[in-house]
Amino acid sequence: MPCAAAACLAACATFSDTIQSTERSLARQQPGVALTEYEQLKPSYSDRVLYLMNKGMLLRMAGNYDESTRSLEEAKGLIQGLRALSVREQALSVAVNDATRSFIGEDFEQVMVNNYLALNYLEQGRLDDARVEALQVDVLLREKQQRIRGDDPYAEDAFARYLTGIVYEDEGEWSDAMIAYRKAYEAYKKQLPSLGVAMPETLKHDLIRLADRMGLTGEAARYRKEFGIKETPSEEDLLEGGEIILTVHAGLAPIKRERAATVLNPATGRLLRIALPQYQVRAQPFEYARLSAESESARTSQVENIDAIAVKTLESEMPLITARAIARMAVKDTAARAAGGDNRSSAQSVAELAINLAAVLTERADTRSWFTLPGNIYLARLPLPPGEHNVRTLARMMGRSLEIEARFVVGPDFICAPCSHLRPDGSCDRILEHHDPPEPMDHYNNPLDRRVLSYLGIAPGTAMTIRAFLEAVNERVPGIEDVCTHPGQQRSARLAGLIRGLVALGLRPPGPRADARSGPS
Repeated sequence: MPCAAAACLAACATFSDTIQSTERSLARQQPGVALTEYEQLKPSYSDRVLYLMNKGMLLRMAGNYDESTRSLEEAKGLIQGLRALSVREQALSVAVNDATRSFIGEDFEQVMVNNYLALNYLEQGRLDDARVEALQVDVLLREKQQRIRGDDPYAEDAFARYLTGIVYEDEGEWSDAMIAYRKAYEAYKKQLPSLGVAMPETLKHDLIRLADRMGLTGEAARYRKEFGIKETPSEEDLLEGGEIILTVHAGLAPIKRERAATVLNPATGRLLRIALPQYQVRAQPFEYARLSAESESARTSQVENIDAIAVKTLESEMPLITARAIARMAVKDTAARAAGGDNRSSAQSVAELAINLAAVLTERADTRSWFTLPGNIYLARLPLPPGEHNVRTLARMMGRSLEIEARFVVGPDFICAPCSHLRPDGSCDRILEHHDPPEPMDHYNNPLDRRVLSYLGIAPGTAMTIRAFLEAVNERVPGIEDVCTHPGQQRSARLAGLIRGLVALGLRPPGPRADARSGPS
């Protein structure tokens, strides 16, 4: 019996038990390592969709958009075939546990498959393929709305609507884009109390711009009054120039854990166990990012709160999940009692004990979830005139992120991993045309990294907290701008930017003394 019990325990480990090493690698911001570890798992057929979802996201984090797209497309195809859950799987979920059913994801996870396929296609310049995903999202959400009974925390997906609007607008399909933007507008307003995501500033301008473009004067005026916006770039201005759309996928979605209770029924001497899932929200230090090019800049707005969607979706399902768990406990206890029989022979007692132990050991919560999704998504849109631009992105993190330990290296790091310009050998094929002479980005960045680390007295590869690194920078301001000012940039402007950042993070006091030189000029 001990061997059988051990085997049963191993076979019935929850999903979240099997991915701990992958979780740790993601927490260390090592998506490549996490992918290698995750690929070592051997998923059953019932977990194939989940495996492909997570693999697709890990590949995307590693910058492999082609393979990421293949994984997500395969997951999408399997979901379509598995939606009609078999009678056998329903019976197994009552007799064994919920994790015996084939995983197809929650409604929001299914929509996120299409969202990330669309984002992959946009990253690859495959606009027509992104449009297909936009059409499929509309079908999924319409089907979802037809199934809704009572209050549903995920009756609509504001970000999915917004993304499809962007795709349609890029295709020049103004009417479809306007319809999608309106649906996003309604969804953000309705979901604000439950999901905490305000309407993005960019969407406000998009609604006004397209209403103007389509001659909807009254609607445009209503939006201007509601949003307090007087001026916004026209569609013609956008078409004459260009636009950078930045999406930030911050943190990691909550992960399901098991909470269980096992008690002895004193009347029968048999064990009873109930196991239920619950979400564990993971820390997310990101606050916002600022996208800038020369004198133009844009700040990200939150567009999706996957943390809240996941938690509230599970909350709405808990009554049914709990009812199934109680019914399952009763079925298993009845089976054990039947094995014991009326005569209570030694053989029957052994059988009763064996079935009771098996019932307890197989009672596990279904903790499967798309754990590599981000916790939140942010977006910024920055219109720019034709030509080449020096684009920069600055992320603002919440104060507690200063205590995160980071390794300071020369060369590409996890931030570079998703970039399409990064070659397999670690070099960069992006050319800095505004330099004289033009040069590959890594030919400039790597020596810059070495100079800065040397100036700070930090050896490449050193691990330290963000706070410790920035305190070292603060001790050498002014001064460090002499080694980190970019070509064409004024040293005074570089110094002012460093000081503003240090003051904003609370590492340097504001006021006249903030920019005072601490050493010889």
